Amino acid sequence: MTSTLFPLLRSLIPVLPLLVSSANAAEAIQTQATADGDVQVDVIQAATDQRILTVQLAYRNTSNVDLRIKYPVSGVYYIDERERKKYSVLRDSNGEWVAAPTAYGNIATQHGWGVEALPLQAGGKLIVWFKFPAPPASTTKINLVIPDVPPFENLVVSQQTQNGV
Repeated sequence: MTSTLFPLLRSLIPVLPLLVSSANAAEAIQTQATADGDVQVDVIQAATDQRILTVQLAYRNTSNVDLRIKYPVSGVYYIDERERKKYSVLRDSNGEWVAAPTAYGNIATQHGWGVEALPLQAGGKLIVWFKFPAPPASTTKINLVIPDVPPFENLVVSQQTQNGV
């Protein structure tokens, strides 16, 4: 099933900016600006469900020019200061990152055998998500690190279920 799911997800990448209407209503938990100040990055979800932490980001282009977003998934992680641990994005049984949109280990889109940065139109929005191992239930805040963005410090993590599974 995984082998059929990833090509399907990759085929949706060109229309991804059109599919963010449900995320438009989501409020930012925390916001950081990229170094150049042209993009605002909102954390719109940081929640655990059983043993998985899902983080969803909204990239907002606040400039009047089209931009592109691309970075290695390996550069995305969170730190649980309470436990003094660093957690990387999960990989599936095939070694693929559990994140989207991805291409060849990057937040990007696949173009033939190559990788292209994701388009972010002037005034537009782009949604990116990651799955991590969940921190212990006693951890309520984390520091999230995304390439080219200042860390999201003391980011509140909500718990969707508490069934202990």
